[in-house]
Amino acid sequence: MALSITTDYVTDKLSPKPYLVRIADAGFTHIHWGHHWGSDFIYSKWEIDQIKKWLKDFGLRLLDLHASASMEVMTKNANFSSEKEFLAKAFETGSVFAKMLSRERNRMSE
Repeated sequence: MALSITTDYVTDKLSPKPYLVRIADAGFTHIHWGHHWGSDFIYSKWEIDQIKKWLKDFGLRLLDLHASASMEVMTKNANFSSEKEFLAKAFETGSVFAKMLSRERNRMSE
């Protein structure tokens, strides 16, 4: 049975690297990815590649993860019935995720 420790045991902000080093140094082999969960943060391909490299370098394996809770939008107690409604509310509240999604869709439609 594999046991894991969450990567956000101190904070879910900034770089996860120092926490991954400490987790590996403490003898853990598996992690529960919780970094940046309290935001609209979305990892780019390059960030995902870096995280994979760190996990490999430190001898860690991903056991579970906690995706973004989208706090900027969800703290408004919104219940969305459509993507259009979600995006409208997200832009209204300044959601980073909605802006990134919109930019990505525009880029893909070019």
